[in-house]
Amino acid sequence: MRVSRTSRTIQASGRLPTGLLLTACVTLACIAGCQSAPRTASRPAPDQFALADVGDGVSVLDFSSERDLTPPQRDADVLARVTPPVGWLPDPIKSSDRHTHEVWISPSGNTAYGVSHFSHFLLFLASDERVLAEVLKWMRQTSGETQLLASEKDKQLDGLRFVAKTGPYTVHGNLIRRGTDGWVVYAGTLRDKPLVREELRIAELARDRTEPGLE
Repeated sequence: MRVSRTSRTIQASGRLPTGLLLTACVTLACIAGCQSAPRTASRPAPDQFALADVGDGVSVLDFSSERDLTPPQRDADVLARVTPPVGWLPDPIKSSDRHTHEVWISPSGNTAYGVSHFSHFLLFLASDERVLAEVLKWMRQTSGETQLLASEKDKQLDGLRFVAKTGPYTVHGNLIRRGTDGWVVYAGTLRDKPLVREELRIAELARDRTEPGLE
């Protein structure tokens, strides 16, 4: 059943909430918080990273279907070059004085591609693992039981990749930091809805083609 794209509560719509990682990023900002000049990140190379199948559609990335994505575009709201999937619809931008979050919803309504930017002048003092721990902590507080399924440092990405289940959601995320700026770029799915593997593949592709930082 197609999920409405109008703003509703999670209980009413059953769709992936745009605030899930947005709120987590607010918590990250509290570790340390606010502006600096971002730098462009290098793209991950094909086949550099492949999480094992953890039972929820995590797959080796296929970099052969660039036609599924729109051309890279500068997005000053999240300070990144984003590549939304073709035909996916954007939700309204969510923002505060410490973060900005954008998300695009798939045709089924069960999958999302999201980019969340946050900043803090002390953020560079925290390790990737510490920041991820804070993300998971906030997920537990907001969504209930949370389980980290996999995480791995990726030198080519210059960040941390992770997959986590939290409440009714599965988050396939890239955690990237550049000085006092940080990003969580993710492909998200609803666990209680049919997993559309092609949409997840496209969302993962968009995630890994996103370049945090604008010069």
